[in-house]
Amino acid sequence: DAMSIMISASKLISKLVTLSLLLVRLSFFKSYTTAGVPSEPQYYNDQVVDHLNHHEHDHYHHVRRRWRQRYYQSDKFFVGPGSPIFLIMGGEGAIEPSTGLYYPFVVDHLAKYFGAYVLQPEHRFYGVSQPVNCDFTNENSSNSNSTSNCTNYMTSEQAMWDAVTLLQYVQKKNQCSFDKTNPDYCPVITVGGSYPGFLSAMMRVRFPQYVDMAYSASAPMGFYSQNVNQFDYYNHITQVTEKSSKGCSDAIRSTIVADIVPWFDMIQSQKDLVDVAAKFRICPRTIPQYIMDEEDDKMGQLFYDELMMVVGYTFANYNMANYPPDERTSLYHACQIFQNTNLAPEYKLSRFLLGVDD
Repeated sequence: DAMSIMISASKLISKLVTLSLLLVRLSFFKSYTTAGVPSEPQYYNDQVVDHLNHHEHDHYHHVRRRWRQRYYQSDKFFVGPGSPIFLIMGGEGAIEPSTGLYYPFVVDHLAKYFGAYVLQPEHRFYGVSQPVNCDFTNENSSNSNSTSNCTNYMTSEQAMWDAVTLLQYVQKKNQCSFDKTNPDYCPVITVGGSYPGFLSAMMRVRFPQYVDMAYSASAPMGFYSQNVNQFDYYNHITQVTEKSSKGCSDAIRSTIVADIVPWFDMIQSQKDLVDVAAKFRICPRTIPQYIMDEEDDKMGQLFYDELMMVVGYTFANYNMANYPPDERTSLYHACQIFQNTNLAPEYKLSRFLLGVDD
């Protein structure tokens, strides 16, 4: 009746308000958000390849192709129907069993406090969660696995639909009601940081009928809404490196542009590529095959571009750990490598790639 519906809604709101206060505490538990809870992988065998094309079919005309998605879960503290579900969003990387569930604070503390279930899908096209085997050498749009079609599968919206589909499977499995006024309804709270933080926020915006609350940490919302330039974050990192060690940004730029570019301009064959890699102490077997297979006159540029991406990502990671910003940080030590005038340019890069803590 109307009274029971109001009571159920009141209890749900009370739970969510309490949860919102606890989620704020996540910001103060850095040690709990930088590690994982090793877990046994689970597999959902009925995930949809293309959620956005209801007319999709395979070569045998079976409607809506399916694939096997890896995910992780914890029902250790789950009380049962009516209790919350924490949906941790997977991001741009494989999630191995040794990592398992990302956030111990959620898995061991919030889940225990609320008697909650914890669910975490691996993002499509990372790790073993591969919807299709994409053929990036084939531009033919008539081939369902061609580059043009695969890029349609590689979107955030497809990944969010994966999460919704898996969530509904888990809700049904755990006998959670889909009616928010029912006492057995399991409130859903998405959690994520950085790109998964963006996904977490957008899950609430895009799917309010499935998601009741979203915790989104360090989410690049302005980037994905195209309100900021794609290089703005790296421009900020450049400023941070300069504050960390005066002259650092110029030293890095001098090394990776003026000093080492000529080496890559010399690459005209796979042998050249291996020889140049050796100068930077890069083992040939670690060079991705797509670089080795590139056309001879483009191989050097591709190899250089990929290395520079590694340099950029590494400084981005050091930037996130640059607190307190003093001479003990990895960012400062990385600057010292590039600012050491006694080191040859190729050794500076190789030493940096090895890792400042090694």
